[in-house]
Amino acid sequence: RRNPDAEVFGIGGEAMRRAGMEILYPADELSFMGFLEVVRHLPFIAKVRAGLLRKVDELRPQVALLIDYPGFNLRFAPVLKSRGIPIGYYVSPQVWAWAKGRVDRMRGLVDRMFVIFPFEVPIYQATGVPVEFVGHPLLEELERLDVPVSMEEEKAFRLRHGLDANAPIVALLPGSRVQEVTRILPILLDAMERLRRVRAVAAVVAAATTVPIELYERFIRDNSVPVISGETHELQRIATCAVVASGTATLETALYRTPMVIVYRTSMVTYWIARLFVRIPFIGLVNIAVGRGAVPELVQRDFTAESVAREVELLLSNDSPQASRRKMLAAYDELRSQLGSPGASSRVVDGLETLLRNQR
Repeated sequence: RRNPDAEVFGIGGEAMRRAGMEILYPADELSFMGFLEVVRHLPFIAKVRAGLLRKVDELRPQVALLIDYPGFNLRFAPVLKSRGIPIGYYVSPQVWAWAKGRVDRMRGLVDRMFVIFPFEVPIYQATGVPVEFVGHPLLEELERLDVPVSMEEEKAFRLRHGLDANAPIVALLPGSRVQEVTRILPILLDAMERLRRVRAVAAVVAAATTVPIELYERFIRDNSVPVISGETHELQRIATCAVVASGTATLETALYRTPMVIVYRTSMVTYWIARLFVRIPFIGLVNIAVGRGAVPELVQRDFTAESVAREVELLLSNDSPQASRRKMLAAYDELRSQLGSPGASSRVVDGLETLLRNQR
């Protein structure tokens, strides 16, 4: 919008295409999870890298913005740097979880790091990487964050999806990748079946646009649990509680102040490799941001149908310790205060324009 004549190309999704970017490769084709998945797709990754490089040499861009995906971007950045292209990096690699070597690699490579959590700033400052906290993009993406759910809204949602009028709504968010849904969804469905033996619940699965709907249908053959698409944020806002695969969806759920359980399971090879390098005690972004285990986490062998049913029952039970719920909601409020104000995208554009001016 600021510069309608600007030519933008790269890897991205539908939102970027609608904004006018030339998509060379769809981002969801590069959303591999785990060590083995990456190894399996190395030839395709090499093809993408070569195609991007040809386009870079053809158009000679004036600035590059790398977004997240450090496995690819940190290997492509030296190629851009060798061609004299200034580099901005938006959504920092999780250097606070992995070895410090990743931060060291960025010194002299990244001209401006745009971070979305304030606790990331001193990490880069200590290593001499130019850094700016721009706020979290979710604050401009999520709708009606501070609007209480009305009885009319909840009633309409229940009617629309055939939910029991009185049963608590349990949102199930099993991830945004095929591998995640395949590993996580069956356990969540089993957990809801166990929970129904002791209380009425209205479980709802939120389908990710990046996962074929047929995969959900394969696991839910009897239509006992509705699968909704395009209403994930409304579900997160209306639900009584949620079970959420570790990732950005946990932040969304926290911003909607919905009590949750964080779950995750990956391959044993990926898990043990991560155990060697990850140096923080939590996987959930909420817990990482506030520095304590405010939200229960069930990971790998601790993630079972029994454990999920038990944790959800605790969230729903009137007899459960209210102190735990209060601590969770207090952590949500603390997280919200850390994320800055809406406008992260505009601040990144400001930073890129500064990089361009400095090059002239």
